[in-house]
Amino acid sequence: MSYPKNLGQRIQYITNYSTNSVKLNPDNSATSLTGITSGSKLQFTLPPNSLVDLSSFSVYADFSTTSAGGVLGTAARPHYLTRNANNLIQRLTVEIGGQVLNDIQDYNRIQQIFSDMQFGIEGSSKKLLSNSDPLDKKDRNGLLVGGLRCLSHVNGDAVEDLRTDKRPICLTQFIGFLGGGAGVKYIDTQLTGAVKITFDLAPASTVLFRAEASTTLNGLPASGGVAANNAADPIIVGSVANFGLAGVADANAIAPSYSIANVYATIKKCQIDDGVYFASLSTALQAGIPFEYKFNGFHQTKGADCNGGTTMRYEIMANSVDLALMTFYSSTGHLVDGIVNAAGLAGNANDIYIHQHPALNAKTLSTLGKESSFTTNYFQRKGDAIDKTVFFVNGERIPQYDMKNPQVYNQSLIDFGINDDVSSGIYYGINSYKSWEKNYWTATARLSHICNDDSFISGFNANGVPMTLSVETTAVAGAGAGLVLTPQLFIMTSEVMQVYAGRQINRIR
Repeated sequence: MSYPKNLGQRIQYITNYSTNSVKLNPDNSATSLTGITSGSKLQFTLPPNSLVDLSSFSVYADFSTTSAGGVLGTAARPHYLTRNANNLIQRLTVEIGGQVLNDIQDYNRIQQIFSDMQFGIEGSSKKLLSNSDPLDKKDRNGLLVGGLRCLSHVNGDAVEDLRTDKRPICLTQFIGFLGGGAGVKYIDTQLTGAVKITFDLAPASTVLFRAEASTTLNGLPASGGVAANNAADPIIVGSVANFGLAGVADANAIAPSYSIANVYATIKKCQIDDGVYFASLSTALQAGIPFEYKFNGFHQTKGADCNGGTTMRYEIMANSVDLALMTFYSSTGHLVDGIVNAAGLAGNANDIYIHQHPALNAKTLSTLGKESSFTTNYFQRKGDAIDKTVFFVNGERIPQYDMKNPQVYNQSLIDFGINDDVSSGIYYGINSYKSWEKNYWTATARLSHICNDDSFISGFNANGVPMTLSVETTAVAGAGAGLVLTPQLFIMTSEVMQVYAGRQINRIR
């Protein structure tokens, strides 16, 4: 007979335990860095000879964009940071002892997919330093003004701070090596040697969106007047008074640029002086038993531009191929633009909230049923032109039938292990099936076992003999007119770092 764990009476102790968090300056600076911008690299080395919690690694910075409209009273179209501060990371590399353990290209696109499937309203509400709602803008008076509308020359001091997107940010909760696995979050840098983490920052054109220029965005006349039957509405009058409605032509919009200052990182480390923990590690290493650390590797490839119908193939050798993720991005996603579907977010003539929409944040707009990815179009995942999707592993269908988009959506819930989760949700912008199809479409094929104990490695074993993974999509009839999409395939693997005596590192992929 067995009993639930919460009926147990056993107490365990860790003796002589201490913990603290330390500050890490970038490798090329004795102090926190300033003036870092797109295309730059940030590198940090973890504390030597320390037992550190990789999941606690966080990078802090003061983020700002170039101010739009340099003088008070000048109309302006500001640039704002897209959703999720981690999208500033174009590439993430982890190097130990001169060996690259983890190298994730297009890191921001991959993490965006996982964030959308993992963080609902409750999870997002905790990420106050992650810019989880890019439209949550307030003027100096504390009035929510959104981030869609250009700033008029009649705004005055109230919105001057909004001419630049200036905010403290924190990059944290990473995927890959820093995310860990098998319940192990701590590594001992005395065993591994120097651990270097490098971030390549993304171009400004992909991570900044521009406020809209049109005076018709909110349906109000260019003079800033309000219809007589709405004049008594304090919300509408307040919105008009604090926004202004003067349009700004594209010719007046400045080029997108950003910088981050006061850059530093923190990490938690601990010490266990019980005479057992480190002694047991040392004894195991001397006996030839390695310290093992599990993490996820990510691989990706892009296909030729198409209208939604394509075939992609990828050959990979790995001990455990866990998950394939297929999606489509706009071929013009690297060009500067406004937030996705800005015009639709502003309301229409039949909408009683038409004058308020540009002043609302993404969470409120989502609850009102507005559809957007609330990102730049670089991160919008478009699937409404896709009719059927089929994965193949070494020629075998996964699953054994053609998936239409409804099956693709439900299969993604199953493959992420959240189909029967009743305690958390997905990103609140996925407020309808149509919104998912237009802005968040991702087809998945899970090849590993999903369970609460992630110490198991159970993916497709392609060690020695390459596995061929392919995916075929069929476009909806008539979808080709003017539609140009770039297909991108991501593959997640389980990898293991083995550390032997003498800081010998072995990577098992």
